[in-house]
Amino acid sequence: MAAPECRLIALSEQPFDVCFHPTRQLVAAGVITGHVETFDFSPPALGKVVSRPVHAESCRAVRFLPGGAVLASAGSDGLLAFSSVERSKVLTEVKEAHGCAINKLEVLSDVLVATGARGARRRLALAACSPPLASRQATTRDT
Repeated sequence: MAAPECRLIALSEQPFDVCFHPTRQLVAAGVITGHVETFDFSPPALGKVVSRPVHAESCRAVRFLPGGAVLASAGSDGLLAFSSVERSKVLTEVKEAHGCAINKLEVLSDVLVATGARGARRRLALAACSPPLASRQATTRDT
């Protein structure tokens, strides 16, 4: 039996996080420059779909929402952003979700995202993430 093919993805800078699209052969990476880079790894060619600046500082976490139409990202600038995968555009954002750098991001459902930050209390960010977005503001709640 032949070994499976290993395909390498060349990122522009040091990555902090990567995630895979739930239904398509896409991978997203958050890099130290604050960019979110998306790659198509479907055969035959491997290529960068887009690299866009989302965060003023490093992008530390990326996660696709269920369904894959929206990509959530969090950074050391304290920003939690929700971007359209197809349009490569930020749809809505939560500034200073913790008042400090966000290190962890987990998608719990289409409308519930949990974030974590060093030295901060755990906080849940509730946002209308399913297109079309209902509002540009998200609600945060300490736990």
